[in-house]
Amino acid sequence: SEESESSESSESSGETESSGPDLSGLTDYLLRVNKATNVITVFTYDENGEYTIPVKAMICSTGPNTPEGSFTMSYQASINELILDEWGMYVAHITGDYLFHSVPYLSGSYSGIDHASVNVYDYNNLGTSASHGCVRITCGDAYWIYCNCSAYETLIEIGWYDSDPLGKPTAIKLPTDSDRNWNPWNDKKPYFTGVAEEITIEQGSALPDFEAGVTAYDTCYNELWYFNVSDDVDVNTPGTYTVTYSATDALGRTGYAYTTVIVKPAENSGDNSDSSGDTGESSGEAGGGSSGESGGESGGGAGESSGNSSDSGAQDLGGQTSGSSGSGDSSENHSSESSDGEGTE
Repeated sequence: SEESESSESSESSGETESSGPDLSGLTDYLLRVNKATNVITVFTYDENGEYTIPVKAMICSTGPNTPEGSFTMSYQASINELILDEWGMYVAHITGDYLFHSVPYLSGSYSGIDHASVNVYDYNNLGTSASHGCVRITCGDAYWIYCNCSAYETLIEIGWYDSDPLGKPTAIKLPTDSDRNWNPWNDKKPYFTGVAEEITIEQGSALPDFEAGVTAYDTCYNELWYFNVSDDVDVNTPGTYTVTYSATDALGRTGYAYTTVIVKPAENSGDNSDSSGDTGESSGEAGGGSSGESGGESGGGAGESSGNSSDSGAQDLGGQTSGSSGSGDSSENHSSESSDGEGTE
């Protein structure tokens, strides 16, 4: 009977262990494209195997011809030719001639892309319905899909949805000056103008307005309307301090600038000390002279003693004390081979 009970217990235990859903065959992510808002939300699965957990949002551009329904991603490629002699980077095939791809570049080939040739008009229209049917995204987001979403496995849903759980991201705007490389896929960072290299103020005075005359710009030279200023300046304590400026743009890149602030001792405190010292020395000399003249050697000794005492007092009064005080994503399997087919941009 003990063997029978043990067998029943083992069977019961086995049933308990296998009662949950089998998650081993699930792909990591589902890409849901909302044509109503032009947002892609990336979901991963929960404990029940349902793709309910949002992990990332991307701004995109769909179009009237963007297919709707459920699909499984097929091939991926680092570079793919599009219609209108344009090129896309980090493409992922949806269905038919339709792809996820970066905003188009006007010049390129299968051996490389001219990054300065990004289509500024198309880039600045991200977040609106503007494509011929493909799903356009930033090069950075396209690269994320390329590295993290498995080819021939990742699920895709395209349709009209009431909301986006992570909201709608913003995209940086590219100036239309064609004489400069406005491509955001570069190593530039936000920067500042008008930041003073060094400011000197007197102890006890008011702090200056550190934001006055300062302007912050994003990676693509657009003016930013918000930046942070942090400082630990103690105007009552002489010393050297640092004021830090920081600004973050729509690409998530942060730039910094710095100002050195020197708090110097107040001038009146030094004048009073010197005056006290002079008075003490004068008193000492007068005492010594008077005693020496009127009292002989004894008076002279008294005068020297008085003088030494006065000098000592002057040193104590004249002493000054000043204080000082100085802020990769893991890659999944994918194919880097380019497709012979053209994508509908």
